[in-house]
Amino acid sequence: MKKIFYYLFPLVLLTIGLTLGLESCTNNNLQVDISSIPNELIVKRYDQGLYELDINSIESKMPELAQEFPLFVDNEYTQGELNGLIEHIMHPLNQKLYLESVKVHEHFENSESDLIEGFKHFRHYFPATPLPVVYTYISGLNYLEPIICNDTAVVIGLDLFLGQQYTEYRREKIPLYVSKKYDKKYLPTATMRAYAFAIFGEYLDGQTLLDYMISLGKIEYFVEAMYPNSPDSIRFAFSPEQMEWCTYKEKALWDHLATKKLLFSKDYQSFKRYIEEQPFVSSLERDSPGRAGIWQGYRIVKAYMNENPNTTLLELMQNENQMEIYQGSKYKP
Repeated sequence: MKKIFYYLFPLVLLTIGLTLGLESCTNNNLQVDISSIPNELIVKRYDQGLYELDINSIESKMPELAQEFPLFVDNEYTQGELNGLIEHIMHPLNQKLYLESVKVHEHFENSESDLIEGFKHFRHYFPATPLPVVYTYISGLNYLEPIICNDTAVVIGLDLFLGQQYTEYRREKIPLYVSKKYDKKYLPTATMRAYAFAIFGEYLDGQTLLDYMISLGKIEYFVEAMYPNSPDSIRFAFSPEQMEWCTYKEKALWDHLATKKLLFSKDYQSFKRYIEEQPFVSSLERDSPGRAGIWQGYRIVKAYMNENPNTTLLELMQNENQMEIYQGSKYKP
């Protein structure tokens, strides 16, 4: 079977060497009490550490940078590597992106607080799993990888959360239906989604559209568990019109997929528009978002968890039998 994570998301990931020492409670009510869970999350601002340096003294600061940001800076470096780092800092685009990120993320403590909330929920469900260290940096508009994760590190490109209309996004010809997610309000949920792919990607097997829908729907259910008070529109980055379309066209979309014999199709090209980033699913219905199939997969997973209240979040995420989840959901839109 093809691994969905690698097929759909060709990210240049950090090396993943995860042994899941995960435990989960049996409470499937996503409104859980995290008030007694201490904050263990470490957030390091590599963007500030780098761009606030006096460029004339950067060589003397390298040991300090290497100690604080070992993911990015090696204490044993060549002159060529040092010159490359200076060139990166002084690049006009990167300078512009950093200055804009300073303005947009002036109150980054708010985003940090949201990240802490999400990882407290993670600690509630998986008390034995060490948390990753979160780094922020300027990616140079690496828009295919706004967030890069493995089980030990989460790296967030703040320059990819500057607002949909940011000038450089248009200059780079990033489609609006893609850049609409580049808003800081989506940063926390996008982070937890990327982290979920990093630690559970190996369990996302699929061949048919229904396999893909349910596998990706599990990721969205995970995100909801981390942010149970976040509305669907924020988690999915859907406009109010798109969210309304998904809600009111849920049965119609399901019937359409069944009638067109797409649910059990293995022809990825024939159904990719239902699960990939697209401006819309149907040119006749412009409010139909390209990821509507993932939202419907999430609805199946949610129905499954409601029907099987003793299933833990860990058990759900590690269940590779998508048909078992579908049948167990008794899903009827």
